[in-house]
Amino acid sequence: MTPPVTLCIINYNGERYLPRTLAAVRASGLRFDEVLLVDDASPDGSVALVREHWPEVTVLAQPKNGGPGAARNAGYAAARNDFILFIDNDVALTPECAQRLRAALLEREGAAVAMPRVLYAARPDTIQYEGADCHFLGLMALRRADQPADEAPVETAETQSVVTCAFLVHRGRWGASPPFDDSFIFNYEDHDFGVRTDPAEAASFASACRSTREISCSSGGSAPGR
Repeated sequence: MTPPVTLCIINYNGERYLPRTLAAVRASGLRFDEVLLVDDASPDGSVALVREHWPEVTVLAQPKNGGPGAARNAGYAAARNDFILFIDNDVALTPECAQRLRAALLEREGAAVAMPRVLYAARPDTIQYEGADCHFLGLMALRRADQPADEAPVETAETQSVVTCAFLVHRGRWGASPPFDDSFIFNYEDHDFGVRTDPAEAASFASACRSTREISCSSGGSAPGR
């Protein structure tokens, strides 16, 4: 039996992005068994918008803003399935993306995390990033940033780190412990997640499927699984 997938959207002030993101969720070729929106104490109208127009989404409203690491940990603990696909509120999945990520994890015994190739929404012919490697200064170096998408390989590839704007984690392989250290500030909590991975236990990899992101970023998250 193919394992069901929980989709967990991390939201802070995403009222302008969520209609596009959730329209893509409804168009996904994989039917999600559960869709969670972890709202990190947004002062905008995003929670009311979702509750009015997307009744299939369960909102987990956090009592205070704890940052993306704490929000992801809340979703990780609340999900009813072991396959959990996390996306930021400005990420639109392409129809085949979730299916291919799940297939990539199922095909690689021991792998705990997979991420897609991320494209710019305004320039879908250009890669924003597709995973990352560890830079010698201790931070991450994005793979294939700003390179043409049609020149990138189609094969799944192992990476040293994973940008966490979109990633699928296998909770049964990672374990019960929260994946993120919420004491880190934005952009550091995800790289910490990545470098804490034991490469002997699991590998992370970029799957050759796509998602598009509304906002371009010069740095991002990271994470292999454990």
